Amino acid sequence: MTSMRDAARADIALDATVTLVDEQTQQMFGTSFTVRNYTIDVNGDARASSDSVPMPSAATLTYDARYRDRLDEKARTVAADVVEHIRAYWKKRQP
Repeated sequence: MTSMRDAARADIALDATVTLVDEQTQQMFGTSFTVRNYTIDVNGDARASSDSVPMPSAATLTYDARYRDRLDEKARTVAADVVEHIRAYWKKRQP
């Protein structure tokens, strides 16, 4: 599996949607925290065959914007899960 810099040449088109589900502001330890809940949904389509490529279930993310480490870690986790699903799809298609 190789990566593409030009999206038009890619075998699989991915579409990721991040949706804000909830936002709450709380006072803790004399500081305001704004905690946001998001869902991350990824869809994939094989361009040559128009097959829908199975992707992981929608992921959830809860974090305060000041603590970006949680966001970065979730992004890595979701990306790794997507890669595994693509590899499984290619493996099934191989004769």
